[in-house]
Amino acid sequence: MQAKSIFKKIPGFRSGSKLKALIASVFYSFAFLVILAIVTPTAPSLAIEDLPPTNQTTTVIKGTSSAGKPIYLLLNNVEVMQVRTTTQGEFAFNLSDLNEGEYSYTVEACNDESKRACNSTLVSLVIDFSPPLTPNLIDAPNETENPKYVIKGSVEPSAAVVITYRNNDYETRADDTGIFKHEITLEEGENIIKVAAQNWSEPQNFIIQYTKPPEVGLRATPEPPVSPVPLLLRATPSSSWTPLPTPRPSVIPTRTPTPTPVPKVSTPIPYVAPSSGSWQCDCTKTCPQMSTCAEAQYQLNTCGCSARDADDDGIACDADCQ
Repeated sequence: MQAKSIFKKIPGFRSGSKLKALIASVFYSFAFLVILAIVTPTAPSLAIEDLPPTNQTTTVIKGTSSAGKPIYLLLNNVEVMQVRTTTQGEFAFNLSDLNEGEYSYTVEACNDESKRACNSTLVSLVIDFSPPLTPNLIDAPNETENPKYVIKGSVEPSAAVVITYRNNDYETRADDTGIFKHEITLEEGENIIKVAAQNWSEPQNFIIQYTKPPEVGLRATPEPPVSPVPLLLRATPSSSWTPLPTPRPSVIPTRTPTPTPVPKVSTPIPYVAPSSGSWQCDCTKTCPQMSTCAEAQYQLNTCGCSARDADDDGIACDADCQ
């Protein structure tokens, strides 16, 4: 009876109405839960970036959590390092002097230094100093006419692969099955490519010849210009024009007139098709570098090297081949 009388002194239960007592019960229960959530700390969120196997003695464990929270790194349940997240919630543990083997770390994010509420996750780190196998290239042709070439091969799963081309290094990584791919743009001529698993394996060298396909059709050799023949015309009553013969002088001149110079007509060098494989298109070659005038005409007509025809008369290397 005494407890019942005390219970009736609480607001909401004084009237004795069951409806009001029910409403009061719901309200007090909700208020209790809110106060409990405020008083009881909650563990911060925690996310760790993937940590692939490495052959280095140093590595970094990175992740994100709530801003300003203490983060602990434990090895075999022993705390080895502590940091605090930035205002963006980022953190990093820099590890060094690692030996070969597998490490099992625990990253722990806590609400405060008292560690009343913490969230943890396991991180596995593999240090492997053994050299990876040399990559095995798949479908590597010796010649191609497509400048876009995809280098494809196989190596150990998840291994880092370095492709060296024209003194540039391109890094890629094999997938879980050990297959890697990388596209490069070839330059005309011989291309030397090296492929190696990062840091250790012997490079796999191969040479691919890229030949630019010839243009469709050949440029026709222009016909030599024809000098015009002068004609004398006279008007007739019928308004038609008839040619007149060239008049002859009635008086023999005492001084021999200076003869009109006859324009020199250059006869183009006839185009001679090379035998298979004798010449290759190379617009960087200059006229002194041509083996014959036929090769110069081949570079102009077949390869479209217009620089060999400076005056655009259809004759390559005029100074040497006229």
